[in-house]
Amino acid sequence: LRISVQLLSGEKYYSNDEINGMMLMLGSGLPASTVSMWFENNYLSTQIDLTKHHIGDEGLIALCKAMMRKRNVMKTARLNITENNISDEGCKYLSEMLKTNTTLLSICFAENAQITSKGYQSIFDGIKINKSISILDLKGCNINDEICEYLSEMLKINTTLEVLYLANNNNITEKGYNALSGALKINKSIWLSDLISNDNFPNRDELKIIFDRKYSQKKKPFEKIINCTNIVG
Repeated sequence: LRISVQLLSGEKYYSNDEINGMMLMLGSGLPASTVSMWFENNYLSTQIDLTKHHIGDEGLIALCKAMMRKRNVMKTARLNITENNISDEGCKYLSEMLKTNTTLLSICFAENAQITSKGYQSIFDGIKINKSISILDLKGCNINDEICEYLSEMLKINTTLEVLYLANNNNITEKGYNALSGALKINKSIWLSDLISNDNFPNRDELKIIFDRKYSQKKKPFEKIINCTNIVG
């Protein structure tokens, strides 16, 4: 783990040992009170990576509440909460935070497979309103056809999101891809990861053309198309 903290004297990078010595809290099953306390003292962090720290719903709720309290002064632009045992309950608070946050540029939510369509509906409702997030990583999240319907509705409304990762979501069938393709006809700015390589992708030329075009379009600068699972080096 490396957390980048913006200080008055510039940007300082803390190593694993320094972070562990300072907080002793970045281990398995991070307590919600510790997450909240840490963020209150580090709200000027530009990047937060909590990958595999198992903060769960309580930790995510604490983080979201802290981010909302500090929303006018916080600097966090990139948030990685990959593989943290998050469920629908945590998603409700994440949605509320996203509705008011104006600094987050990317959020990685990969490998939180226990979230159901209800939870994703909450997340996408928040992103519909959010005007800052440009990168969303949902790799390996058990996205299915019902979730694709909610995702498609979000994509029809949100024009800020530029990069969407949906690889390794092999529960999507032709119904889900049809819903996404309908959204892509309206949303002209989104860049999608290579969905054609997913299992169950329909063997239909018209869908292949739509999704392959979205995958290869515009050739955005690679420094902008950042896989947010690698936000923190």
